[in-house]
Amino acid sequence: MTARREPISRERPAKPALSRRWIVDTAVRIMRAEGLGKVTMRRLAQELDTGPSSLYVYVANTAELHAAVLDSLL
Repeated sequence: MTARREPISRERPAKPALSRRWIVDTAVRIMRAEGLGKVTMRRLAQELDTGPSSLYVYVANTAELHAAVLDSLL
């Protein structure tokens, strides 16, 4: 008789849940390091280890993201 292995649901631990605050804070960090032109949905998603479409739940588009960055800095 062979021993049953415990099933593994994921190869890596679950990612932390996204939040608008985390997204904006990360965008501010990218802007400070690389400039506002580099703050895109794709670049932000890469930094947050997610897909760009996941970000649209929190911000409608890049213009809204840039406005949120400005609000954060003010």
